[in-house]
Amino acid sequence: MKEHSLALKGTLLFVATLTIMAGTTVAPSLPAIEQTFAGTEHVALLSRMVLTLPAIFVAMSAPIAGILADRFGRKKLLVISMVLYGLSGMSGLLADNLFFLLLGRAVLGLAIGGIMTVGTTLAGDYFTGTERESYLGLQQAFTQFGGVAFVVTGGILADIHWRVPFAIYAASFLILPAVLAFLSEPAKKTAPSGGPAKAVVSANWSQVLLLALATYLINVLFYTVPSQLPFFLRHLAINSASAIGYAIGTFNLAGALVAMSFGLLRSRLAVPGILAGGLALMATGFLMLAQASGMVSALDVSRPLYITACQPTLDRLVWFCGALPRYLHCICGHGCHRHRHRYPAAQDGVTYLPSGHAF
Repeated sequence: MKEHSLALKGTLLFVATLTIMAGTTVAPSLPAIEQTFAGTEHVALLSRMVLTLPAIFVAMSAPIAGILADRFGRKKLLVISMVLYGLSGMSGLLADNLFFLLLGRAVLGLAIGGIMTVGTTLAGDYFTGTERESYLGLQQAFTQFGGVAFVVTGGILADIHWRVPFAIYAASFLILPAVLAFLSEPAKKTAPSGGPAKAVVSANWSQVLLLALATYLINVLFYTVPSQLPFFLRHLAINSASAIGYAIGTFNLAGALVAMSFGLLRSRLAVPGILAGGLALMATGFLMLAQASGMVSALDVSRPLYITACQPTLDRLVWFCGALPRYLHCICGHGCHRHRHRYPAAQDGVTYLPSGHAF
């Protein structure tokens, strides 16, 4: 494994880019899709669902993907998901009606759920300790900058025809040989036997539910930008698909820059301060965006302010949700450092399931 570490990391990073590219790539095509299928009932809503529908099916498939990965193998599920990703993603090249296009997007969401789940799991299997932290930070920046490249490319291609950006999903087939060559099925980890019994912590479910609701609302706001901005720019008489791509590209670019500096922000501000400040800035950014009268004001003023607020808030909320099973006692009001010795599994970043498998 060590002699292929660079190739392994590179392969996992390119696999990770498939998840962020899934939605943003076709965002510049949304106005043209609405015009093409103008005779379809509720076309205003359905055309926007081309962008958002995959996320719904990701949420549905991700938990099932985890079970399938444990049962049949991570690499096998990843290969199947990537093939399904490429085929369903490119279905937009042939779709002759909006419902068939949405069906392809739904299947794409199922594939993304598999890729996202297995990709994250493999990172936990292959890397440990500081190496894992370094990789995850690199993955965050890599996917964000990849999002910039994909959406800008999608905008340029959409100027040719709204169907052309769907060809970008063929990238899955270009990455597939590297997956077959450099990734191997990791050995299953089992929980250590013996040792002192771990303390059982009672969860404060009101806080957990409040956090889940906040995460949901933040993601609604997050998807508002790529799904509505193309139509907003058209309202401002900006009809170029490449211009839309550049506009949404600033979304990912600002997100990448803020993600890279989030550690510095976290060292100076407490989590509640980041959440409160981020939400306040998001609201301000949306208000400023609503006052934009052209491309310059939309990009140079409102967008960076909105993204600067959105990225840290999303990062922190998502991190909290991911850390809940491991650090629930911290969220429920217990001292992290005071109780951490009770949770040796949390110290090395590995949480053991009841079945004995680690994630």
